[in-house]
Amino acid sequence: TVPYLAHAAMETVGCVAHMREGRLEIWGAFQDSLGARYHAAKTSGLDPAQVALNHTEMGGAFGRRAFNLDFLDHAIALARTTEAPVNLIYTREEDMTHDFYRNASVARMRAILDEEGLPVAVSHHYAERNDPKDASHFPYSLENVDVKFSTGDNAAPWGAWRSVDHSVQGFFIESFIDELAH
Repeated sequence: TVPYLAHAAMETVGCVAHMREGRLEIWGAFQDSLGARYHAAKTSGLDPAQVALNHTEMGGAFGRRAFNLDFLDHAIALARTTEAPVNLIYTREEDMTHDFYRNASVARMRAILDEEGLPVAVSHHYAERNDPKDASHFPYSLENVDVKFSTGDNAAPWGAWRSVDHSVQGFFIESFIDELAH
């Protein structure tokens, strides 16, 4: 089993937004600055040419600052209400409640071993809401590999995570190989 994981960026998530004279200026750490600029333009109702984005350095965010730009949306909303720059910084607790998570998951794996103890067939049944088929690829020379997927309702928001599904499946598959070796 693997738990839900939040990104828990090294430094708090936030940005500065300043709306004045029909223009928006932003200072912040984004993993896709151009995408953040276009997102800010859409959110603010401005043309992208009216949005200036100043990219600042950042620590590891592991996808938190890639597609979940809620902190940018909140800063823009606040910047619309004042003529002064707005510095929005989430507390760690706020960031955890706004994050998009790597899903919790569970896998059940079984193998048939030959007389020498080598696997000749593997069954891999796992549960995860957003798992691409290639993530569960079994990278060992076996002809008999059966992979099944079960899903259900999952209210937790799922989002970009560095090697999201592959990290889960890599853990499942390699842990299983370790158990077989043992």
